Amino acid sequence: MRNTATAIAAAVLALTLTSCGGTEPEPEPAAITPAAVESTPAGDPLPDAAPDTVGMRLDEARDALTDAGIPRANITVEDVRDGKMVLSEKNWTVVQQTGTPADLHLGVEKIEAAKPDSADDEQRADAITQAISDAFGGATPGELLAEDPTSWAGYINGVRVEGANAYITLQISADDTGRDDLGSRAARALSTLLPAEAVDGIDWLIVEDVSGVVIAQEQPNPLT
Repeated sequence: MRNTATAIAAAVLALTLTSCGGTEPEPEPAAITPAAVESTPAGDPLPDAAPDTVGMRLDEARDALTDAGIPRANITVEDVRDGKMVLSEKNWTVVQQTGTPADLHLGVEKIEAAKPDSADDEQRADAITQAISDAFGGATPGELLAEDPTSWAGYINGVRVEGANAYITLQISADDTGRDDLGSRAARALSTLLPAEAVDGIDWLIVEDVSGVVIAQEQPNPLT
């Protein structure tokens, strides 16, 4: 009986050892290490100083600064006169420049359009008026109207010049049935009637009625 119990215990022990010995231990999971961080190369270094752009047109100033290595993001622009928004850069000029290439501030002012010389416009209007009078032998509009009521020249009520436009006003109302015909004939005649020196710098001869409504217009084409 004792021998039998011993044999059974030995068999159980052998089975246990066999079972343990036949199973390989599971490998431990590999340690997860963070991926190497790729370093981003630094951009080109900023210049030590920014070129002076005072007096330059804003678009040209920006080009000069970026060509010198200053990013556009480093440049701020402000209207120092009226605080208006800067839209078309070619219409602004740089009047102030402060800061460093890392934080550059440009103060700008709007470029004012050249205003026409009113005295010069009056002189050119007088020259056209005189040229019209000379073309009709020096007669006044009243005299021409008395001679021929259908003549457009008899209805001339004034001449004015605004820049490159010459306005010839006819003493005729908007509801006059002959308005359009009279104005068209006047514009066509004036385009070739006036000498070149009288229409120098004039792009359009514009005929209007007494209320200022344009009837017709022609470009000067003086006969040579």
